[in-house]
Formats: sequence, structure tokens, C-alpha cells
Amino acid sequence: AAVISIATIMALAVLISRSRLGKSLRAAADNPEAATYMGIDVDRAHGIAFALGVGVTAIAGGLLATNYPFHPYVGLEYVIIMYAGVVLGGLGSIIGPFWGGMTIGLVQQLSTLVLPTQLQNTAIFVVFLLIVFFMPQGFFGRVVERT
Repeated sequence: AAVISIATIMALAVLISRSRLGKSLRAAADNPEAATYMGIDVDRAHGIAFALGVGVTAIAGGLLATNYPFHPYVGLEYVIIMYAGVVLGGLGSIIGPFWGGMTIGLVQQLSTLVLPTQLQNTAIFVVFLLIVFFMPQGFFGRVVERT
């Protein structure tokens, strides 16, 4: 599962950072109006981004299904933690969410040495709030001034 996850992350990072499609996706996300002026079909780019997201989610679901039983709310407890990892890493960064997830995993594992298992998520979100308070853009996020 780890090998498949790492391969998926690397393939997606290469696709987004080094291909023409990735450049179009980033342009459409950053400034749809300017992307339209540059000849990018923004609706198509949004559709492709959605399809990529669904594909990655399907891979994650397939990997999760091998270890956990299915029920209607499977994985719901992970969604907030994953969101925290993305925010910690920094929005607008490809490698940032990876390091945000690694930080959350490290805090989760180290918290079991000191706290009861039931308080793992509490430790994660205390660290999350501290980091976001002192670094609002995350680890690798870029500071963007909007006018």
C-alpha cells in the first residue's frame, strides 16, 4: 500500500509540475479569467482536475478496503485529519501536503507515548492550531496578496 501511495503521489506531482496539462490545471485554478485569455478551456481543466481527484480517491479507497470493513461512513474520521495535513503543508504547494501528512503522522505516533490512544486526535489538532497560528500559509504555502 505504501509503495502504491508513493508512486501515485510521485506520478501526480510530475503530471502537475512538469506537463502542459499540469500547467493548464494550475493556471485555471489560480486565475480562471487569465487562463481563458491564454486559450485554456477552464471548464475542461476543472473537469480533468475533478477526474484526477476521483481517481486518487478511488486508489485510496481500494487500499483502505483491504484493511477495513465497508460501511456508509468509512473513512469519514480521516477526512478532517487529511484536510489538516493539506493546510499544514500549504495550499498551492505540491510537496507541502506530503510533509503536512508526515507531520500529522509523527505527532499521532509520538502522542501515543505520552497520551492515551483516545486523545491522539486532540494532540494532532493542538499541534495543527499552533502551527497555523504561527505559520498561516503552512510549511510550503506561498503568501499571496489579493487585491
